[in-house]
Amino acid sequence: MKLNRNQIKMKIKYFKYYILFALIYFGQGIYHLPYQSLELWLKKVMGLGVDKVAYISAFATIPWTIKPLYGIISDTFPICGYRRKSYLIINYILIVLTGLYIFSYGLTISSLLIINVLCAIAFAMNDVCCDSIMVEKGQEFNMTGVFQSVQWGASSIASVLVGLFGGLIAQYLNYQIAYLFVSIVTIGILLFLVKNYKEKKRTEKINTKSFIGIKKAIKNKQLWLALVFLFCLWFSPSFGLALRWKMRDVLHFNELFIGLLGTTGAGFGILGAIIYGKICRKVPLKKLLTWSIIFSGATTFCFLYYPNWIIALVYAILFGIFGMISHLVVLDYSAKITPKEAEGFAFAGICSILNLSGMLSGVVGGFLYPIIGLNWLIIISGTFTLLCLFFIPHLKLEIKNEDNSILSR
Repeated sequence: MKLNRNQIKMKIKYFKYYILFALIYFGQGIYHLPYQSLELWLKKVMGLGVDKVAYISAFATIPWTIKPLYGIISDTFPICGYRRKSYLIINYILIVLTGLYIFSYGLTISSLLIINVLCAIAFAMNDVCCDSIMVEKGQEFNMTGVFQSVQWGASSIASVLVGLFGGLIAQYLNYQIAYLFVSIVTIGILLFLVKNYKEKKRTEKINTKSFIGIKKAIKNKQLWLALVFLFCLWFSPSFGLALRWKMRDVLHFNELFIGLLGTTGAGFGILGAIIYGKICRKVPLKKLLTWSIIFSGATTFCFLYYPNWIIALVYAILFGIFGMISHLVVLDYSAKITPKEAEGFAFAGICSILNLSGMLSGVVGGFLYPIIGLNWLIIISGTFTLLCLFFIPHLKLEIKNEDNSILSR
């Protein structure tokens, strides 16, 4: 079928957003490239134990816990008239400069702590800005699912590359070379952003509409129901750590093979993202949510049968594909219920709820495992996931304000 001029323009516009979202998420993933060589440096050169390395890593995650704050700042206070582009540019310049500093001068414990926090703030802010653009344009074009499949597909590609090359850099080079590579990649993202991302300039210094959007969203009962649903869906008690213990102590998998399983899952997650991008506009989202919950519960029970490396590899492949699809269904739903003019705050808030639920899932799973064992933990986790099906009939994809206007579609 021959496309007319307007259709060609729209295809080009979509493609530019595909590239933008892919680059931003790829950049977030590739920033993990130095981590393995950095851990080796902390252990062998600085003489730190596991506990202190864990504290340093945990310290760097603090800026990610306040993402809604970045959303409020981005939604409300444009810089040079831009709510997203200016923040993205500033943060990428900061990331490039810190990477080049590390390459040139190396690190101390103090500089590592400071740079980790600065870069975590920059990446968390960029994540919020990127997701805000995704929600804005995704709702406008009915492309939230497609855009997110591009984002997470790119993130999976980065995870595969980090898994493949992170160890090589740690063994044969050092963390400074890894940070140089990160800086080069970031410069490429920055150049594309400056040249190709066009944002409508705002004349007002403070976007008061964002406060109105936030206030109306907070009062909306349908939106709160959606948040409770998402919390429960992500809360199923986690058994990932207990399963890895079984891999080491019972099945006697070595660390290389356990790492290979993770890389394999991430690699096939790319295929899952492609599949979701193809089906998300053809299948009703409620149906996708329903089948996603059924599949997640059913695959959880599959882990009751985990006898050898062959089954482990098969699970990594299959669940890498379908796990990504289930993940994107939830994020697609989250984007569709996000209110307008407060996209940064609201979507970051939704993701923070998912993160909190996931964290509590790990805590509860760790608490239950020594009491009930792995098999019962798997059964409880799968059952809890399936119980979320009772939410489905009550969920709405059009969240309305008190005046019956549509907050999002």
